[in-house]
Amino acid sequence: MSATIATHDLRAIKSPLLYDARSPTETQLVPLGRQKLITSAEFMKKLQREAEEMRKAKKRSTTSGIHKYLDLLKGKTEYPFLLDQMSNVVSFPPITNCESTKVSSETNDILVEVTSSKSLLICKQVTEELIKELLHLGIGSSLDDEENSPKNCLVVEQVRVVSLDGHLKTVYPSRIDLVDVPCHVERD
Repeated sequence: MSATIATHDLRAIKSPLLYDARSPTETQLVPLGRQKLITSAEFMKKLQREAEEMRKAKKRSTTSGIHKYLDLLKGKTEYPFLLDQMSNVVSFPPITNCESTKVSSETNDILVEVTSSKSLLICKQVTEELIKELLHLGIGSSLDDEENSPKNCLVVEQVRVVSLDGHLKTVYPSRIDLVDVPCHVERD
């Protein structure tokens, strides 16, 4: 499977969200772990310099970490972005999230963003495996748990994906998704 997973503090996001391709020279963001507003083109150049410096310092022939994703956008005239209602960048997949939506110890509600350049099915499979693993690790609890309460239950909110012209593209989870996963799905 080939997908990226990003997490965001849901309270820091103004819905609805828009997944769009935009010019890297005109789209600005404050990348995760950074403090300064920068265009995505400038950020990519900075990451490429960092990757080359790390590769040379470690005397390796390849890059690792976030730097291995840089080639996915090489030569592209537009980059993918997840934007909030105010057109603020929430995410620049698969490169980085934004500092403004960073998850902290104060975070109670998390938006999990799963993206893939391969297929929607891969995104669904990765999401389902992630939810199963969260339950396995004890994050949230099984609905079969007698001590279950809304505070410790893993709640998955249904998401509708619509095109710019308002046509429904998909709903996740639909009634056929997460059928064998013991979590509570809030549907519209």
